[in-house]
Amino acid sequence: MNKSAKVRMLLRRNPNIKAAAVVETLDCTMQQAHVMLNTQRKQLGIIRLKDGTYKAKERMQSSEPASAGSLNKVPSIIEEHFHITIEDPVNQPAHYKVGGIETIDFIEGKNLGYNLGNAVKYISRADHKGNRLQDLQKAQWYLSREIAKSQA
Repeated sequence: MNKSAKVRMLLRRNPNIKAAAVVETLDCTMQQAHVMLNTQRKQLGIIRLKDGTYKAKERMQSSEPASAGSLNKVPSIIEEHFHITIEDPVNQPAHYKVGGIETIDFIEGKNLGYNLGNAVKYISRADHKGNRLQDLQKAQWYLSREIAKSQA
């Protein structure tokens, strides 16, 4: 069982598990724990409440009549039952997960800010969107802005 699977198991038992507990359990860094927790919470449909705690989204019950709201839950039920992934081109395009981690989770875990975060985003996705050179030039543009800001 890989570390991501272990984190999913921990989250199913306790959606509010802290990164420090993951570090102790899996012998990983704090940053790795935060990234894995964020990624796996998204995949499991665990949402953050206003009070800062986490809760799994409600799943559709078979006795529940179909409504507009319940129809949105059908893909996750299909994914769980048949162990398949349904492509979500808006929230999680395939190129977002190359390498097993979403770039946004890395950026947030490192607290990179806007310019550096965008540079990392363009670099990490450059080989997966069709125009590598353009993406690398865009990353360079953001990096140049951050350098200019640091020199000011």
